[in-house]
Amino acid sequence: MKNKFFKREMGDYFVTAGMLNHMNIAHGGKIINNADSTMGIFANSYCHTRTLTGRIDKFIFHKKSHA
Repeated sequence: MKNKFFKREMGDYFVTAGMLNHMNIAHGGKIINNADSTMGIFANSYCHTRTLTGRIDKFIFHKKSHA
């Protein structure tokens, strides 16, 4: 039986102008923070309780994005 709880998934992440700093750059910490919140909401949909991120091993950016 496959473990449905621990799969790797890929999704799109859209950066809006409000997420950019004064140099028009999206700060990596802000991107990770938003991704962590999104993963928490996703995990909550499975367990229906509060969740905690143990660690984020790797964050791969496939191509540059322009807002």
